[in-house]
Amino acid sequence: MNILTARRPAGTRDFIGIILSLVVLTCLLGNLAFTTHRRYWYAALLVLLIVSIAYLFIIICRRIRRPFEILLKDDAMVIGDQQIESTAIRQILLKGYERPVIGIQSSRNVILPTGRCFVLTDDTEQGLEQLSRWANQHGIRVMNKPFIRWI
Repeated sequence: MNILTARRPAGTRDFIGIILSLVVLTCLLGNLAFTTHRRYWYAALLVLLIVSIAYLFIIICRRIRRPFEILLKDDAMVIGDQQIESTAIRQILLKGYERPVIGIQSSRNVILPTGRCFVLTDDTEQGLEQLSRWANQHGIRVMNKPFIRWI
């Protein structure tokens, strides 16, 4: 049984994008000069502002979470408190090269849930080798391919 240490992806690009969106939205709200349907524009921009702040809060909460363990058992993978059977995994996706984000894709998911995406914190090379070895033993493909993860 192999044990790896991981944490959730930081989402730095999302964080920067949301900050820039918040700046633009607040500028639009402050300088809104539309005469027709002004109330609707204010309402729409205010809703976008609230959604952006909520997403920013989610990103910050994920960044401050503690690392968790991944157990590679003979017939399953345990990510934190979630056990995934090896037969339910279609492929393991890697996004990036230096410190890749790893996504576990099941046969029914196209967009990966955040609970199945992680970044290895310890020795990345050795962890990727262990994960690749475990995947090869169970006939699971490991692909270096970009993927979409749910918030």
